[in-house]
Amino acid sequence: MSNFRFQDYVTSGVFTLSLARSQVMAMHRIASGADHYACAATAALERKGLIVPVAAPDDYAPDRQEYRATGAGLMVAALLTEAGLTQDQRDATAAEVTRLQQEIEDRRAEAHTARTAARSALARLDRLETDLANERAKQRRGKLIVPILRRDPLPNASRAELDAMVRE
Repeated sequence: MSNFRFQDYVTSGVFTLSLARSQVMAMHRIASGADHYACAATAALERKGLIVPVAAPDDYAPDRQEYRATGAGLMVAALLTEAGLTQDQRDATAAEVTRLQQEIEDRRAEAHTARTAARSALARLDRLETDLANERAKQRRGKLIVPILRRDPLPNASRAELDAMVRE
């Protein structure tokens, strides 16, 4: 997934990333999963593409905003830790957050595959039901159904392949 804000901020092969002390502390807190209020530092980090706002839980006060670090933000947080600009020795939390974000993306990809296979199976079922209804209508010399069917996203996949996709 591209981070367009960071790409806009970094306009060439050589760039300077300037962070004020308040931005360093805000970046560290957000990357480590700590609670953080919206402030000028978070607004600057968001403009630079290092953090993104996420939907806050219902129990949050209306003046609070939850953020998560982007991939670039996690790398910057690790660099800040290596440079000794934060209180931590090594930033294990940022690595854990990255691992969890990747796991979420993997689960989303699996869910997408299963939904695609289910849509394909449903489109095939619709097609078979329409064909069956038309065959019955032909036998009775009745009106045929004009099919308006779902598009099969996997027309060349076998039934066994669809089953395997759903089970994975």
